[in-house]
Amino acid sequence: MTTATTPAPFIVLAGTPGPGQSMALRKLREAHQGRTPAALIDGAEAQFDRPPPHRTTESWSPAYQALLVIAEQFAERAAFPRLASGLLAAAAGAEAERVLRLCGRATGRLAGLIADRGPAAGAIVEAVVEGAAEGLSPSCRRLRRGAAWYRDYPNARGNPMRGLTLLSEQFRADGNARTHAERHLVRALLADLDARRAGRRRPVVLIDNVQETAGRRLMESVLRDRAEGIADQVVFYAALRGESHPALRNAARRTVLPELTGERGEGGWAPGGTPSSYAMLVALSP
Repeated sequence: MTTATTPAPFIVLAGTPGPGQSMALRKLREAHQGRTPAALIDGAEAQFDRPPPHRTTESWSPAYQALLVIAEQFAERAAFPRLASGLLAAAAGAEAERVLRLCGRATGRLAGLIADRGPAAGAIVEAVVEGAAEGLSPSCRRLRRGAAWYRDYPNARGNPMRGLTLLSEQFRADGNARTHAERHLVRALLADLDARRAGRRRPVVLIDNVQETAGRRLMESVLRDRAEGIADQVVFYAALRGESHPALRNAARRTVLPELTGERGEGGWAPGGTPSSYAMLVALSP
């Protein structure tokens, strides 16, 4: 991802509990359909509450599920080799076939390779590299290139396998370590989307009930990265139940969407020195 001086604000539609914010997000998605790739998730859905029956909490999180669902909605237009590599490592190979579909078709044999190697992240990366070397499919080669992105993971020392192993260990450790790993998975999603944009319209991600864990983790990761100069080209809209949230303490406040006032990007909005200042709260009337 590239660095930008003034990224677009992370738009959060706020207001009293009710259907207004959700309806606004659906209208925004409809407005983008046919013109701009868009994905919509609802953080209050049951799928983000707990892992499916065959998964453990150690290898799953609400943010993991949110990233997977978002990428699946974009998958017809973009491949996600960076995200898929990270999700495979974080989940220790669980749901390998579903995750591999983010890179394309013909993944069954590679999923079998991963299953045979066991749950260790190092074994998963080894299977990816060997599978790609055997020429299983273009999707395998994309996944191999995606795994190489993790050479820049903190303390990986230029070694992708070490980077993915560290991500796996930190994700499974929970607490702050998991938050650190999730932040890099969010960064992987955005890097994959940026790589496919190539001058096209910027993709749009809409998050309903952003106050719930799945949405909040995504929002906090994006805001922290933008505050640290790690920019992305994705447009975010979210809906918040309530008028404020601790994660949005320093967000700018408006009563009209910035698109209607010319504020987006270079206009009258500018972030401050904190992550939450990279967001904009837009108060909706009842």
